[in-house]
Amino acid sequence: RASRAGLLHGRADRGGGRPARYAARMAADGGGGAGLFGATTEPIVDPRWLSARVTADTAARAATLSTLLPELINYLIEIGNAEDDVEIIDLGAGTGANQRWLTPRLPLRQRWVHLDHDPAISRSLPLPDDTLIIDDSVEALARLLSSRSSDRRLVTCSALLDVLTTAQVHAVCSAVIDNQVPVLFSLSVTGDLNVTPANPDDQLL
Repeated sequence: RASRAGLLHGRADRGGGRPARYAARMAADGGGGAGLFGATTEPIVDPRWLSARVTADTAARAATLSTLLPELINYLIEIGNAEDDVEIIDLGAGTGANQRWLTPRLPLRQRWVHLDHDPAISRSLPLPDDTLIIDDSVEALARLLSSRSSDRRLVTCSALLDVLTTAQVHAVCSAVIDNQVPVLFSLSVTGDLNVTPANPDDQLL
């Protein structure tokens, strides 16, 4: 079920030929290495993996069009003034696919914050200049929410929940519940399972 909304607006000067996304993070961070909470700058995920799953992820997001999304939009309209921005925090934002899909479908002014632990992925494609990038894990969500104030906020993620640990899922749930922020989460599930190399006990999975 959808809950409440949150987004950050971080504008930055585009100097030195840096990509727009990098410049946006610099506005909040003020540095060129770790993110707001000191995350690693080592590449972690191959962007080609995200490209290969675009079709499945888009289909998963589309499943919310007639269910969660209308309810979420109505809620966000009810709790804020018409001129207020919606602050949207995208967990595990990756290349920004969730923002590209959701932005035209939310009839509200938006400010996006990308929370991702992989700097290489988060800067692999251009984003709007006002997108704020924070290099950190999902455990930083609680600190991020408590450090920001907005009447309309939303936490969202796509194709992330299946790669989180139990502790990380609990951390995300606690953060949004404690701060009373709505969420819009989607997960791609095809029902197919392949394990390589094969093992006699594969059927147990």
